[in-house]
Amino acid sequence: MKSIEFDHGRFEVLKALLKAAHKVGVPVALIGASARDVMLVGLHNIQPARKTMDVDCAAKVNDWQHYKKLRTFMLNNMGEVIAKLFLRAWQHVISYV
Repeated sequence: MKSIEFDHGRFEVLKALLKAAHKVGVPVALIGASARDVMLVGLHNIQPARKTMDVDCAAKVNDWQHYKKLRTFMLNNMGEVIAKLFLRAWQHVISYV
């Protein structure tokens, strides 16, 4: 079976996010092109025609307090640059909900 070419940086970011989400009890789903790649390679042994460089995730928080708990954990444990990238993207999405 072939393996997914998942560069070290994306893997570390995903690992950090999953750790943070697990710690504060937030369900997380891998979505987008990275999820497509996992399904194509893992389930069908097909290498994707196009490669992606990002990691798209969805997280379900119960309320603003739950979001703030996740945010605080991420800022304190993931490294400032990575956490701010995630949080900026999430705040943008949340503002439209």
